Amino acid sequence: MRSPIILHDTLYKYRYVIRSLIPKKIKNLRFPAVRDLELELYLLDKYNVLCSTYDYRIYDFWRAYCTSPLDVFSFAKKFFSTIDLTNYNILSEFYYKEADENVRAALFLLMNRCGSHVNFFKDSFNLQEASDVEAFLGGHKHFLPNNFFVSHEPISTQIGRPMSFTVIDLPQLNFENHIPGVMDTSFSSKNLYGLLCERSNWCLKTDMSRIIQPWLDKFDFYYLASDGRRSLSDTNKILFFKTN
Repeated sequence: MRSPIILHDTLYKYRYVIRSLIPKKIKNLRFPAVRDLELELYLLDKYNVLCSTYDYRIYDFWRAYCTSPLDVFSFAKKFFSTIDLTNYNILSEFYYKEADENVRAALFLLMNRCGSHVNFFKDSFNLQEASDVEAFLGGHKHFLPNNFFVSHEPISTQIGRPMSFTVIDLPQLNFENHIPGVMDTSFSSKNLYGLLCERSNWCLKTDMSRIIQPWLDKFDFYYLASDGRRSLSDTNKILFFKTN
């Protein structure tokens, strides 16, 4: 099953390496996002999947979708057939004025599916993406999860919980800037490093281009090949991990 909304998902390709790191005793998987990997692990029916997002708009979408997916898609189909989507800004104008959470979720879904997936509210209309929306709206498989939860929290609340394993994806590590991958501005990569040193049962995939030496010295890691498997040689992707 694929996620109804598209986020930059650079974890899915490495799903077999990540799954190999999850300790057998773990019951809860925690993620700072809701993407295809999270849903695939949910479908294994082995774990409680708990996702957090620092972006309230993403949380707002999932709160509506997990309660009334058919209503969300019904509104999205209606809007898709009646609104001139090339006037892309009209979607966000409607979104901010709308009180009904299912309608907001439908507008968010269209903004995500018809845009360039960079920033939902400062994005640009993408004709190629929009051309696939009608087939997507008609063919998506809905689900009402029993052990799948989304909360509005920063990434730091997820790491080191009992009986949990946390999976983190960051495009780069920088001690000065805030964390860009999950739009979490509550702390920096330096803060994250301190947190990860103290806690266990997590893995973090990032880009090698900005790696800082303490990360290499402190944590176990794998290099990741372009086909998603472990590599014995230095590559541009790396997976840090710490388990009990």
